[in-house]
Amino acid sequence: MYDKESICKVIEYNENINKPEVIYGRLPENSDECLLDEKYSYFGSSEENIGKIIKIENEDLDENDNPIFTQKELKIVGIVDSPLYISSERGSSSLGSGSISLYIYCKEDVINLDYYTEIAVQVKGAKELVTNSNEYLAVVNPVIQKIEMIKEERQEARYNSLVNDANKKIDDAQKEYDDKKAEADQELADAEQKINDAKSELDNSENKLNKSEKELNQKDPKVRYISFSRNFGKEAAMYAGLEAAEGDYVTLMDADLQDPPALLKQMYDAIKNEGYDSVGTRRVTRKGEPPIRSFFARMFYKIINKRVDKMIDNGLVQEVKNLYTNYPKSKILKRAIGYKEIIDLPKSHGKIPNTMIFIGLISMLTLILCNEGTSIYKGFTYQIIAMTSLFLIVPTVFYKEEDYSSKDAFFLLGAVLFLGLVFNAFLTIRLRNLNTFLFLLIIPMVNDIFAYLIGSKFGKNKMCVNISPNKTWEGSIGGLVLGSASGIIFYRLLIGRITLKIVIITIILSIIGQIGDLIMSRIKRENGIKDYSNIMPGHGGILDRLDSSIFVFITYIFLLMF
Repeated sequence: MYDKESICKVIEYNENINKPEVIYGRLPENSDECLLDEKYSYFGSSEENIGKIIKIENEDLDENDNPIFTQKELKIVGIVDSPLYISSERGSSSLGSGSISLYIYCKEDVINLDYYTEIAVQVKGAKELVTNSNEYLAVVNPVIQKIEMIKEERQEARYNSLVNDANKKIDDAQKEYDDKKAEADQELADAEQKINDAKSELDNSENKLNKSEKELNQKDPKVRYISFSRNFGKEAAMYAGLEAAEGDYVTLMDADLQDPPALLKQMYDAIKNEGYDSVGTRRVTRKGEPPIRSFFARMFYKIINKRVDKMIDNGLVQEVKNLYTNYPKSKILKRAIGYKEIIDLPKSHGKIPNTMIFIGLISMLTLILCNEGTSIYKGFTYQIIAMTSLFLIVPTVFYKEEDYSSKDAFFLLGAVLFLGLVFNAFLTIRLRNLNTFLFLLIIPMVNDIFAYLIGSKFGKNKMCVNISPNKTWEGSIGGLVLGSASGIIFYRLLIGRITLKIVIITIILSIIGQIGDLIMSRIKRENGIKDYSNIMPGHGGILDRLDSSIFVFITYIFLLMF
């Protein structure tokens, strides 16, 4: 009910001393009721606060790890003026702003503590005297001195009690540690013995293997045995074997013979008689394999088969070199931000001169970089949009219609503004907060993954046949639920506390991500293309990878206004 800088003091209601005066409402009768400070009017006037609910974030624990407050919500039933405060000051605090902003009274069973933080004392005979007069001080000071002595005694007793409890816990922990250590030492000794036994057995097996290899090599010189000084991994072993291999054909085979050697003859026949350059095998059954492993294996190969159109047969490094060689830097830049992918759409426009394409690119880059790290609505964004509009539309007067029409100009302008603001949003949010940037990436990513997996497994009802024939309502709902849940979990772990607003925003973004995917798919279908480009072999272009994220980011920028 109050902001983060406000500090609230909770006071136990006592009918015998410092009894507050009820201005509005009544005294609390139940444990879930409280009285509110008359000076605090966050909701409006004091009388309007009656009936409002104070929610308690029960994070503080007592010595036994039990919540200090026994109630999660307190209902305001009365507005009071306390004799503890004769001015607007409510005291000081080590928290927040350093000042107490308000107080509330509650029943004694609301606060679960075995000690008091404050005491109130009535001194006999002081009531009739003038405060701070010599007579008043003569009556009160002896009582204060006695209380100070009691305070010191109680502090020492409390300190000794805490120290004794702590020492007992330390002793118990030390005993548990010693017991566990002795148990661990014994287990370690047993493990070392097993390792030594296994090493001895391995040495014996290696000696036998070396002996067998020598015997086999004597019988057949084609048999060779290579042994590493230690285990460098499967890939290193394969490389060593391939380097040492001689002959026209080479195959790889696991030592456990999970690939039947009988297939070697069929593979050889396929190369010799059927015209293949290489032959591979695959598993056709996963009988005996754990179900969870089989599931993820099937899903992996389904995703690969759906997404991969080209095998990288020269190695990734060589492919990257080829990509750089085939495309000048300017083309790589245009593809990297999706600009050329839009320009190359075959059915969206006519012929656009290279000069205008270059002007559009410069305008787009300027729009992207017009960013103060705060918002796309600051800086010179409006001016750049205005100049871009002039630079791209006005030249239609000087070009022939068949060379650069108004339709071409407005298409180019739309592409520049759309992509410019989109990547500006990416940059803005990245500069503002990396965790928020990752949060917005995770929502559409998880949404897409689970929409595909669930749709492939359980999808029956087609969603948008004319746009994306493979999408189903089952996959869409599954992706929406799991994408939203993943976003909420990520937000709680790395950003902050989950509120109803955050939940609503996450769900909206998850829905927008799916809509964005459909929009970008429709553009491709209308233009008769499968992918926007082939800058990433097997994955398409930048716009193919960012189709959902594009609309998530610009929607989030829009929602920041509210």
